[in-house]
Amino acid sequence: MNRSILILAALVGILTGCKKDNTNSTSCATHSPVVIVDGSFDFTQPVTLHSCTTYYFNWSSQYSIENTLTIEAGAILKFPNTGIPFVLQASGNGKILSNGTKDNPVIFTSDKDDTHGGDANGDGTATTPTAGDWSYIVINSQGSQFKYTQFLYNGSGNDLALFEITADGIVFDHCTFAHCKGDAAITGRGVLSYSGGATVAPVTNCVFYDNIKPWSINEATSVDSSNIFHNPDNPSQKNTYNGIFVSEYSTGTGSSLSWLENEVPFVFYAYYHTQFMDAAHNAATSPVTVTVGPGVIIKFASSNPGDYAPGIRIRSDNSQIAGKDLAGVYFTSYKDDAHGGDTNGDGSATSPAQGDWDGVYDAAALINPPTYYYSWANILYAAN
Repeated sequence: MNRSILILAALVGILTGCKKDNTNSTSCATHSPVVIVDGSFDFTQPVTLHSCTTYYFNWSSQYSIENTLTIEAGAILKFPNTGIPFVLQASGNGKILSNGTKDNPVIFTSDKDDTHGGDANGDGTATTPTAGDWSYIVINSQGSQFKYTQFLYNGSGNDLALFEITADGIVFDHCTFAHCKGDAAITGRGVLSYSGGATVAPVTNCVFYDNIKPWSINEATSVDSSNIFHNPDNPSQKNTYNGIFVSEYSTGTGSSLSWLENEVPFVFYAYYHTQFMDAAHNAATSPVTVTVGPGVIIKFASSNPGDYAPGIRIRSDNSQIAGKDLAGVYFTSYKDDAHGGDTNGDGSATSPAQGDWDGVYDAAALINPPTYYYSWANILYAAN
């Protein structure tokens, strides 16, 4: 009897283990025939795109996601270049839940990409995928999340971005952004682009490589140190403008901001040097702390050829830059390749010079005359 109980317990353990494995991963050795996604799909209702299936979005209009679009692990979504401004838009109650796994990621890619999901466009080897093959995705509503999802060969939209995000809290975890565009202009959007006041950006454990410009945020967006900006299988393959590009945000940095990424620099830009990265904006009413981690480099660039680049404004009576004295932290020129690499992507065509950017300005310095600007040793090439 005891022997029977032991055998039964072992069988239960095996079956439980099998169930657990099936829940956490999906085997996609082959994919089912291609499913054509056209105007007959009703995205005002909940829609599920199933595992191990290739979906070809060949309708020459935008798909408006007004309910929950669930994408199961191993699904492949392919898009042609139809010339439309964007391919998917989640707004109102719409959200996209892309639930890939490590072994079976969800893949968004070009219809010319035969490596993933086969020859969906039916042209054999006549075409091959390249950056800019399909347009971008707009997220205007909260609740979307993308886990273990790959985004490949994007960048044909108006802004050359992959995602234009105006809502807070959109989750990207263990995602890959590769072979995409992003706008080379200093004011242009990155492949992943936060705009319109979106400041909560949980982007974690993601990989960016072989893009023109990987990521753009506004100055109130915090960034952790979990993402990488090179091909894990080929570390020399990076991004053309390998940095996180930061635009001036009219409401200031808010009460708390953390910039911890140290593989690539943060590049703050504005049209005039008087448009500061403004930690002092809200400091008159509440304390403001900007936290930088070890090795963080902040570069400053001007989008106006007639003016030098902006700087940082703080208030010593009610705000601070925490971590400014940590090892490897620098505040410097966009042209400074010695710190953070060739972020402006021009090789040796330009070199930094004194006066390239404004400096670190203290809005409360009248309590400590005579200067309004700091002269820390790690402030390089500043005008003041």
